[in-house]
Order: sequence, then structure tokens, then C-alpha cells
Amino acid sequence: TEWPFELMCDELCQDLFHSSWMIRHGAATGLREIIKYHGSTAGLNIDLPTHKWTITNLSWLEDMALRLISVLILDRFGDYVSDEVVAPVRETSAQTLGVVLRHLDSHGVQEVLKILLQLLHQDTWQVRHGGLLAIKYLMVVRKEVISDVLVTAWPGVVAALGDTAEDVRAVAAAALIPVVNDFTRVLPQHVGPLLDVLWDALLELDDLTSSTHNVLLLLSGLMTVCGGKSRGDNRSAAVFIADSKDTKPKVFAFDLSTMSTPLPELITRCFAFLRHPSKAVRQSSLKTIQTLLCVLLNGHSAAHLPPATTTVKTEPATTATATRSLDTAGQRDSLYSSVLLPLMCQLFQTMLLDGEIDIHDEVEKTWRSVLSSAPAHLLSQLALQQLPNWMCLWLSSPSVPLDASLLCFTSSLSPSSSPSSSAAAAASVDSKLRRCGGADGGSGSGMDIGGASSPASLFIGGLLGTESAAEQDQQATAVRLRLAKLFAALSHSLQVHHCQQLQQKEQEQQQQQQQQEVGPGTSDVFMALHNLLQSLLQSNSGVSRWSGSFMIASWAKLIKPQLNSVLAPHLLALAASSVPIYDEVSAHNNAVQSECKRLLLHLQDVAIVLPEVPSVF
Repeated sequence: TEWPFELMCDELCQDLFHSSWMIRHGAATGLREIIKYHGSTAGLNIDLPTHKWTITNLSWLEDMALRLISVLILDRFGDYVSDEVVAPVRETSAQTLGVVLRHLDSHGVQEVLKILLQLLHQDTWQVRHGGLLAIKYLMVVRKEVISDVLVTAWPGVVAALGDTAEDVRAVAAAALIPVVNDFTRVLPQHVGPLLDVLWDALLELDDLTSSTHNVLLLLSGLMTVCGGKSRGDNRSAAVFIADSKDTKPKVFAFDLSTMSTPLPELITRCFAFLRHPSKAVRQSSLKTIQTLLCVLLNGHSAAHLPPATTTVKTEPATTATATRSLDTAGQRDSLYSSVLLPLMCQLFQTMLLDGEIDIHDEVEKTWRSVLSSAPAHLLSQLALQQLPNWMCLWLSSPSVPLDASLLCFTSSLSPSSSPSSSAAAAASVDSKLRRCGGADGGSGSGMDIGGASSPASLFIGGLLGTESAAEQDQQATAVRLRLAKLFAALSHSLQVHHCQQLQQKEQEQQQQQQQQEVGPGTSDVFMALHNLLQSLLQSNSGVSRWSGSFMIASWAKLIKPQLNSVLAPHLLALAASSVPIYDEVSAHNNAVQSECKRLLLHLQDVAIVLPEVPSVF
């Protein structure tokens, strides 16, 4: 007449408080599976009147919830096999409690939540940790009452984000990740303060901090939701709350550009996490940067631009309008120079040193976003200054550590440091490639940085330097292919700006207007690119020829109508040139030639006459 699982559940409830953590863990796991499928009939028997079934079932579930909360309070076991503590007993007990809460009514859920919130104020960090685990699963399983749960639990959870225990902060962030959409809908007025807390937390995080992963995931989720709910203005995130009395929902607009910290500074804070050991952290950082870029480029406000000098004078209307336009352009140039150009260097470095395909996709997406909005003269400045370094790293050997001095791209670019002419740019490119052994001779084995490889040495594709030659070549080839696409996109963007500049010059010449040059012109960059491609395709290095050819192929996909006039001469020159003995196999070729010469000399000594041998030496 009793519930079939009554005796089994009684025994498992006793084992919940066993001294061995493995037995406690097994008991919580067994209860979780039983209640998952039979929780709606728990505690019932056939002799019980029908009208008492609900009360009896709720009474049994409430008793089980209290037992599980007691386990969360008393358990102290933690396994530190990874950066973040693994508490199998508390984790499984919290999951079982979530299954119990699925069958409780709304009043019972609120009462359990009140008890869990009291755990967050205890002195022992394991108790706070267990309470947050239970709150996390509560918000996941009871979506229909998520509004009331968020309103009640919000103060305790956000306070836990600043907890002194690192693992408590990690669980607090993990608790909000699954309910990001609900949070922005229910508590839009707290989105800004929560973002400020998370951005400030980034200043204290590092590779060894256990909460880094969850904080970045939560921040990325919030930024994506806020940036993706734009209505009209790309910088505003419109969050809707339905009112039971009104047919139309109320709209609360949250403007990302109104945060206390300027958006350019927020972008630079993400740079430190692009080389984090966790792939999820790197991916979240790139997605966060993409969202901030979308807000910054499409709808930045003057408050979040770098300071620029403005002049206010009483002038005619046309002159005043032109002055304001120049001031706005100066602000935009300062913004791009201080944020986007260093960002492109960081993106290139991430593509160079990361071997994950998903990270490469995110980098390429962000790279194209920057190219679509950056001014032409700043792109030209970046190309003239950084292309020699980038090409040197691009063509480096996978078995030789990268030159660390070429990877420091965080400083802003200054016009004085860039080459002043196309000839200087071409000479700089040529000298860099010669030093790297990637063009016009050289060993073709990469950069000669001297000294033995240290544990801190960096290799192309994120390799450790201990892999086999085949693995190194495979990873380096994959990275070079993706970098060639980045170079092709940059070349295409510069070509578009170059064509626009030529059209503008023709119009100005027709109208006899004087043009004011700002920074290096795109014609200088185009000439540098021409010389660069010529150096790559005429090199004796097979890697240089192959890399240059794939760059042209990727570029051609973007500019098919102009293929004949831009890229065809390079392809014709490559097809007409003779195939050299590539530097990569020159040592083996020399050895074969020496052995053949010795063979011929021995044959002559024994008077063996051979047919005429073609001269290949």
C-alpha cells in the first residue's frame, strides 16, 4: 500500500549524512533519479484519501528539500583537480534539490529560496558555495516563476560576485549565465550596475583566477543580449517587460554607451584574455569585443570619444559647419588610432598564436568589422608600419620560436613612426623579409633569434616546440592560410579606399579645389603591397611563393571584376618565371649534387664511358 520507493528513499536519506563523501554522493545521485521520474507521487499510498494527496506529496518534498539543504550546509569536501574547486556532494545535492523544486508549488519555492539566501551570509565559504549552487539550479528548473526568483535573489547573488572566496564568485557568475535573457527582461534597471561590477572584476582577474571563465561568459552573454536587442539605434538595447494589465509591453531602453567606463577602455581590458588557456574564455573575449565594436562604431557618443580640441567662434554658417565636421573627424581619428589599430594588432597576434578553428573564425569576423569602418588613412598607416613585422611572423618556420619583439603591438600607432613614402615602405618590407629568410634568398627556415628555446618561447599556431615535424608543418600551414585571408581582406579594403581616393581627386581636379592630405596616402600603401607581392612571388623560398599565391587567391575572391588590372600581372609573372631550387630543399639538393659528382669522378677513374649526361650543375 505504500509508495514503492519509500524504503529505498529512507535508506538513501540516511546515507546523505554518511561520513564517506562517496556514499553521500551516491545517495544524492540515487534520490535525484528517483524524484526526477516519480516525484509527483512521492509519499503517497493507496489508503490515503484523494483530497490529501497534494498535501502529503508537498510535505514529503519539503522534508526532502530540508534534508538536502542540510547536506549543503554540512558538506566540506572539495576536489582541487582543476583551477575551480569540484564539490561533487554539494553539486549533486543541489541538482537533486532542483529536481525537488520542480514538483513544489510556488509558495514552497519561495520558502526554500529564503533559506538558501540565508546561506549566502554565512562565514564558511563552503556554505555560501552550496547555497549558490542550489540557487543556480532553482533558476534553471522553475522558469515560470523566474521573475519572482530573480527579484528576490538578485541582491544576494550580486553581492556574491564580490565575495572574498574565488570559488564563490565563480558560482555566482555561473548562476546568472543561463538566465541572462530573463535578467535583462525582469531587472533592466540593474543591467548597468551588473556590467560595471563585471568590468571592474576583470581588473583583478588573471590566468590563475578560477572565476575568470564564468565572469567572461556572463559578461559576454550580457553584452550580446544588450547589443542584440537594438531598436532603431544600434547603441541601445531595448528590454521589454510585459504588464498583465496592459496589452502593450513596457519598454526600458538600456544604452551601452552610458556605462560609467568609456567603451574604448572596456575594449582594451579584453586584450589580456585573448591568450587565456581556456578556449571558452578566449572566445567570450572576442564576442565581447565584437559587441563593443558594434556599439562603438555605429553609435558612439561624444562622451565616450577621446578628448579633442574644439573651437567655438562666431563665423558664417558654412564655416562653422565645416569646423564642427573637422572636430568630429579629429575625434573619430583619435578614437580609431587609440583603440582599433591596437586591436587589429592583437587580432593578428591571436590568429598567429592560436590553433583553434573557432577562435580563428571569431578573429576573422572581428577583423572584417574593423576594416569596414576604419578610415582609409589610418589603415594605410597601420599597413605601412606593421606589414613588415606581420610578414616576417607569417613566413617564420614552425620549428623556430617567434621573435618576441615583433609581438608587442599594444602601443598606439604614431604617424612619425611609419614610413613616409612607398619606396621606404618597400625597402622596409624587403629588409624584413630578407632577415626572416622568406624572400630573395636566406635559409628559409625562419627567423634567427639566437639562443635556445626557452619554456616561454612562442611558436606559430600555439605549438610548444616539442611536436613532430609533420604536426608543426600541418599547424603552421593552417595558420598561414587563415592569416592570408586577413591580409587579403586588408588589401581589398585598401584597394577600395584607393579607388575612392582616385575618384575624389578627379572630381576635385575638375572643380579646381585644393585637396588637403591627411597621413600616408593609399597610393603609397598600394605601391608597398605591389612590391611585397613581387618579393614573395620572386623569392627562392617555397613558403614565400606559396603564401603569396594563396594571398592573391583570397584577394581575387573579393575583387573578381578588377582581377585583370590588379592581380593578373603578378600571376603572369609567376607563371612565366622558372622554378628555382627552393631554399627549403637546397641543403638536400647540394648533397645529391655532391654525391653525383663523386660518382662521375669514380667512373672516370675506372675508365667507364657513359653516354653524354645532361648538364644540370
